[in-house]
Amino acid sequence: MKEVQNGEKSMDEKLLNELLRKIKEEIEKGKNENEHPLTHLHYVARNVLKLTEEALEITEALIKDQKAKLKEMRKELRRLYGYGYITVKSVKNKVGKTYHYVVYRVLRPKRKDIYLNKDLARIRNKLKHLNLLRKELKRLKQKAWIVMKATEDYA
Repeated sequence: MKEVQNGEKSMDEKLLNELLRKIKEEIEKGKNENEHPLTHLHYVARNVLKLTEEALEITEALIKDQKAKLKEMRKELRRLYGYGYITVKSVKNKVGKTYHYVVYRVLRPKRKDIYLNKDLARIRNKLKHLNLLRKELKRLKQKAWIVMKATEDYA
């Protein structure tokens, strides 16, 4: 996948958003007057299952890409500063407003915090969002499969 700059979405992200829109439309679509309700439910579940599987594949690829970027950044930080980990540091100012910073906390040779740029925070947030999306898509896939199997006799 290509590196995306300036907040632009990659083709995979656009395709994923399109699939999510299609899934939502498929769920909300009305039924035909001459069709049995359970037959219609079976067809909707089958279509949702197919779209969900495609969306899961794209989500998995995006997660893999984001993890690779994060791993590369961690390697670079370890090479530059030594052994440590990435964390979010919360700091309050005099007024009491809380600010959050992404830092690389070096443990060896001497403990110190290196403040990182916003790119790492964006990657971590995107990875978190994609993991939640994957979880919801798996849940939706399971529900669609159950409905499809339950209404198999009406297909």
